[in-house]
Amino acid sequence: MRTHSCLIAIVLLTPCVARAQTTGDGLQALIRGDCATAARILRPLAEDGSRPDPLAMFFMATLYHSGRGVAMNQLRACGLYFRAATATSPFLVQSLALAESIHHDNPRLREECSAASAGAWHEPPVSLFTLGRDHWVRIDP
Repeated sequence: MRTHSCLIAIVLLTPCVARAQTTGDGLQALIRGDCATAARILRPLAEDGSRPDPLAMFFMATLYHSGRGVAMNQLRACGLYFRAATATSPFLVQSLALAESIHHDNPRLREECSAASAGAWHEPPVSLFTLGRDHWVRIDP
């Protein structure tokens, strides 16, 4: 009897394990218009180093492209569109078209988009250039 009481107490006192969030959960947040929640859900799914989800990448790219839920970042959007353009993605054609709409066949910008699609994304570091006495330029992400 005592064993049963202990098991019941453990079950009742153990916090519930949170359900892993899916791309579908992120899309539902987008449909509700909650772009910040959608970004919070989709970002780890899109940036999973071992198995990134092409759908999460595509919708995360649309958030970066529009600046909804995240800071607008055209280069990041372009890189994610390129990464989302996998053979198995239902948005293959759309991903490539949207990436092209960002780089507009500019070879330099296309290179940067392609580089942004490779590997894990890291915000660029802050750069500070001194132009002269009391004159400087600071470049933030």
